[in-house]
Amino acid sequence: MTQLKQVGASGQITLGKKYAGQTVQVSEDEAHHRIILVFGKFIPNSEAWLHEEPQQSKLDEAIRYAEKYPAKETKLKSLK
Repeated sequence: MTQLKQVGASGQITLGKKYAGQTVQVSEDEAHHRIILVFGKFIPNSEAWLHEEPQQSKLDEAIRYAEKYPAKETKLKSLK
């Protein structure tokens, strides 16, 4: 859908309530005079290490283990 929007004095435009609260990556394509918006979930730099090896493989393994052996209630009286 193409719409014509006016940029306000503060440099902002309104996209509408359906986009409220979403994270947006904003890219400027100066050569073609465009601004590109990409909606999605993004990984903060402080958490990027979790998505690199060897941590990613360890997390995948932990998830597989948790799926195979779901958590269950511990009977505290049976513990010594």
